Amino acid sequence: MVIPRRGTISTPKGDVLTTGSDVRLKTDFTQASENASERIERLGVCEYRMKGETRRRRGFIAQQAEKS
Repeated sequence: MVIPRRGTISTPKGDVLTTGSDVRLKTDFTQASENASERIERLGVCEYRMKGETRRRRGFIAQQAEKS
């Protein structure tokens, strides 16, 4: 696993981009557009297992996000 300073974690199974969610790391807040929750709902949160693993995870499917 390689973790450079910019927050992208590279693993044999792919790359993961991380960002902080702490308010102290952010600036210039505005209200989300009215349809933001509808767009998130269309992404369709699902449960799944990564190939070769037994642990169940919850998240989004990248191809579904591209369609939304």
